[in-house]
Amino acid sequence: MSAACPVFAFSVELDVGPRNDSIEVMAALVDEVLYPRGLVAEASGGRGPSFMVRGESAQATSADADAVAQWAHQRPEVLAVRIGPLVDLTEA
Repeated sequence: MSAACPVFAFSVELDVGPRNDSIEVMAALVDEVLYPRGLVAEASGGRGPSFMVRGESAQATSADADAVAQWAHQRPEVLAVRIGPLVDLTEA
């Protein structure tokens, strides 16, 4: 029997300004970055919008994490972004 294929993902936590709707920020992230790259977000809890990002049919990569960070840094409503390292969800 072979081992399960890894499922690489990374965590993202956003701090959104008090006058901004975190649901609208998440919708923009999904529409502008995640969906076009074949990624999905799964809520993971936290202070602000906090989630794990993984590939829908392929692996998440460090380039995907960089794209999320770049997107967040260009959005004035995102006060801070924290992105975790790639992890294998099958080992969790």
